This record gives sequence, C-alpha cells and structure tokens, in this order.
Amino acid sequence: MVRQPELALPGVFITLAALGLLLLTMASPVVRTRWFAAALTLISVLEMGLNCSLTWDKMLDGTLKVNPTDFYYYVESVEPAISEAKKMEEGFYRIEKTFQKDQNDAMLFSYNGLSHFSSTEQAYLMRFLEKMGFQNYFNIWSAYFGGSTADADALLGVKYLLSNEDQTARKGYELVSTPYGIGLYRNPNALPLAMLADPEIMDVDTESGSYFDMHNAIWSGLTGNPQQILLEETAVQISSENLTSTHQEDGSYLYIKEDPTQSASLRFEITISRELPLYFYFTAPVEEQRVSLLI
Repeated sequence: MVRQPELALPGVFITLAALGLLLLTMASPVVRTRWFAAALTLISVLEMGLNCSLTWDKMLDGTLKVNPTDFYYYVESVEPAISEAKKMEEGFYRIEKTFQKDQNDAMLFSYNGLSHFSSTEQAYLMRFLEKMGFQNYFNIWSAYFGGSTADADALLGVKYLLSNEDQTARKGYELVSTPYGIGLYRNPNALPLAMLADPEIMDVDTESGSYFDMHNAIWSGLTGNPQQILLEETAVQISSENLTSTHQEDGSYLYIKEDPTQSASLRFEITISRELPLYFYFTAPVEEQRVSLLI
C-alpha cells in the first residue's frame, strides 16, 4: 500500500503568498526596470527558504517517513551488500531488492535496477512491468518487492537480489553472503541486456491475455520452443460468500460484494501436483481497500 502524502497547509500558504507577490510585482511599473529581477530573486529565495525550513523541521521531529537518523542507518546497512554485488563482475546487469526506503533506491545507491518512480515514464512500459509482477502505482511508479516470477527476473537481467527472506527455496538463487544480515543472492539464469531470439518474438502481444500466458508467449518467441515454462494447476475449487463474479475479457474474474455493508470472502482450494513454486496474481483497484490474504 502506498501512503498518500499529507497536505502541508503552511507550505501551500507560503507558495500562494509568493505567487501573489510575483503577480503584483509583474503588474507594477517596475517590470521594465532593473529592480524587477531583484524582486523576483528575493521572492523566490524567501519562498524556497521558508518551505525548506518547514521541511527540515519535519525531518528532525520524525514527521516525515524519511528522517536523517533512519536514512543514515538504512544507507549504512544496505551499502555493503550493494558494493559487494557491484564487485562481483563487470558488464551490465541489474540489482533488485525485496525492500526499499523510498521510490528511487537505485538512484540513491547508483545501481542498475528496475523499480523506478517518474511522472514522465511511458505508460506502456509500466504496464509491461506490472505484468512481470511489479507493483504499478498510477503508471508512475513500478516497484519490485519480490513479486515477480523467477522467469521474469531472468528475462529482465536481475542478476543479484537483496532480500531478508530466503530466496534459495523461493526462486532457486544462490546465497553469496549476508552483510549486515541482508541476504545477497545471485541469479544464475539472468540474461544479458541483448541476446539472439527467434523472429516469433515480434508477434508476442503484451497488452492482452492473462499475465502468465504472456510470460509463456515471450519465452516461446525467444526460443522458438512452444513448451510452456509456467504450468497451470487445474485442480482448483473456488467458493465465495457475499460475492458475485463477472468474467472479464482478459480471462480474469471481477468480484463485487452483493451487500456492501457486510463482509465477504473468496476461497481457493488447490491441489498442488508438482514440487515447484506456486504463483498467484490478484488484480485490484488502486483505491485503498482492507483485504486479508490467508494461505
């Protein structure tokens, strides 16, 4: 869940006041004089200084989620694992983490990652990463969080993974070391930035169909081998309480409460036929909803 930033009323008031002063200055007779530039500079410095002071106070009193003490200890604990991963080998490869301090940790530690926050990012790229198992927030932030499958990590070149959870059993990665208690894992199946592929890869549709079908289509297009690498468990029984379901065009089901005032539940009973990791994908609206997932 992404916490929405609180509206800082003093900061808004300062900005509006500065805007008002700028408009008054532009409307005054001094616009064409040398004093105009000085007035603009003074107003801008006052606005930035006051807002900086408010932000600094919040950082020191712990109001903001990133305060100096937490930030310092986070960098000190994560940097050794990042540095060790960088020393492993040369060339282009990606590093990811199943945890984060903020949206652009890759820029903070200067490594090639996939998680990224940008208001100017292409929407189709964010949708693609969402289908790779990333959290997609309004097409401006894609977050790894370890939700992707092992095949997605291999395809996107994630060669080293930092995690506080065991990835040897979960994804088959090799544990390299544990600096400061953080597990540094190596992915032996990570692909390079560029590779040879069959021409069929150009025909893969990444916009429609189920997420798992798209993964299989990508690998079939890359190798020319129609064999599926993600296998569906067919022995599934679904039961629901206080819910109605509607079949969607992409093959998924949309569940809506019959009585919005009452609680609802959805139950999946699955017979696991293979000793392999089992993946689920649940789509949901961005709006905050209280949902408990029990396994």
